[in-house]
Amino acid sequence: MFKMPLFITIITLTFSNLTFSQNDDNKGYILHDNIDNYFNSKPLSEAEITEIFRSIAPSTFNAPDMPRFTFIGKDQKFYCGIGGFIKGTISYDLQNPIDNPLYFNTSEIPLDYTNANNALYQMSAGSSNIFLNFVALPGSKHQVGGYVNFNFENDNYGLSLQYAYLTYGGLMAGYNYSTFCNEEATPPTIDLEGPPTLPLILNTIVNYHIDVKNWKFCIGLETPLTSATLNECTRLCNNVLPTIPAFIQYSWDQGESMIRLSGVIRTLLYENVESADRKYLTGSGLQLSGKANLGRAVLYYQGIGGYGITSFTQDMADKNYDLVPSTDDEHKLKMVRSWGGLAGVQYNFNDRCFASTAYSYQRFYANRYQGGDIEWTDQIRYLNYIVANIFWHLSENISVGIEYINGIKHTMGDVTRNNNRIQTMIQFNF
Repeated sequence: MFKMPLFITIITLTFSNLTFSQNDDNKGYILHDNIDNYFNSKPLSEAEITEIFRSIAPSTFNAPDMPRFTFIGKDQKFYCGIGGFIKGTISYDLQNPIDNPLYFNTSEIPLDYTNANNALYQMSAGSSNIFLNFVALPGSKHQVGGYVNFNFENDNYGLSLQYAYLTYGGLMAGYNYSTFCNEEATPPTIDLEGPPTLPLILNTIVNYHIDVKNWKFCIGLETPLTSATLNECTRLCNNVLPTIPAFIQYSWDQGESMIRLSGVIRTLLYENVESADRKYLTGSGLQLSGKANLGRAVLYYQGIGGYGITSFTQDMADKNYDLVPSTDDEHKLKMVRSWGGLAGVQYNFNDRCFASTAYSYQRFYANRYQGGDIEWTDQIRYLNYIVANIFWHLSENISVGIEYINGIKHTMGDVTRNNNRIQTMIQFNF
C-alpha cells in the first residue's frame, strides 16, 4: 500500500527543481534544471543560442539545425535541443525507374529496359528525421558541441544514422560528410541524393580548421574507402594509411557567399594474386565549389576532377570504379580518371516560397579491359542530372514541395538510359 505514495514522492522530489518556459517567439519550450538559478541569473539570449546551434549543425538543406525544444542545464552551462520533422514523399518514375523513393541515384538507372518496368509509383516516410543538437559551456573558449541525426530509410523504417560528431574549438570528430565535401554549395532538393558529382560521402572523420578573418583553412584524416573492379589476377588489400582531405575557403557578404578549393590524397592498395606483390597507387582530386548571394537569388557551383576518387562522388561511391584492370597487363590495376561539374540557382520569391534548378554532369575515362568482374561495356561513360523544384512554407511548421528530375546514364558500350521522376512532399517540423 506504500508503493504508490513512495513513487509519487520520488517523482515530486525529482522534478521539484525543474520548470518549463516558452521561447519568446513561441517556437518551443525551454526546460530549466534549477528554477532559482533561472530567475537569479541572465541566460543566453535566443539569438545567441540560435547562432551556437546553427554553428554546430550541418549546412545541408535536408539536415535540420534549429531544435523545437531546448533543455537548459544548471547555470546555463549546458543546452540540449531536440527536434526533427515528419516528411512524406510521393514519386512517379517514367521509364527505367529507380527502385528507391528517397534517392534518385543516376548510376542506378536500369539498363534492362522492358515494358514491364517502364514506370513506378512509390511512397515513403523514410526521410523523416529526428536529431539532437547540444552544447556545453556555450560561448566560452572551452565550448563543446555535438550533433546526432537519424532518419528512417532502413528496411521497415528502421533508424539510419546520418550524423554523430563532436566539436571543440576548431576540432571536429565523428561520423559526418567528408571534409572534401562542401555542403554549403549543395542546391536544395527533395531528392536526398542530389546531383551526382557532389562528394556527399558519410564517413568517420576528424579534422581541424582555423579561421583568419574571412579565410578558413582545414585539414583532416578519414577512414579509407576503396571501390574497384577486379579480375582473377588481382585483389584489394586492407588500406594502412588514412585519406587526407583539406580545403581553403574565402567568404564574404557576412558568410552568405563563399568560394572553396578542396583537395584529397588517398592510397589505393592492391595485390597481384600470383606473385603476392603489393602495389601502392596514390589517388588525388581537386574541387572548386561555392555559392554567391545575388539578392533574391543564390548561385551554386562546383567543379571536381581527379584520379581514383570516384568513391568520393555519391552516385559512384560503391560502383567499383576507383580502379579497373589494366589494358596491357591483367596483373595490374589502373586508376580511373573522372571529372564533373554542377551549376544551380535558387530564387526566393518571398520568405515563404522559393524555387531552384540545377544541372550536373559527370564523365569517366576507364581504359578498355577484358576479364573484369564488371564488363567494360557496362561501365559508365557519363551521367547527366537535371532538377527543378519549388517549395512553400504554408505555416511555421508545415512545408510542401514539388520536384522534377531527369537523369541520363550512358555506358562505355554506348547504351543510353534515362529516367524522369516527378515527386512531391509534405513536411511537418517539430
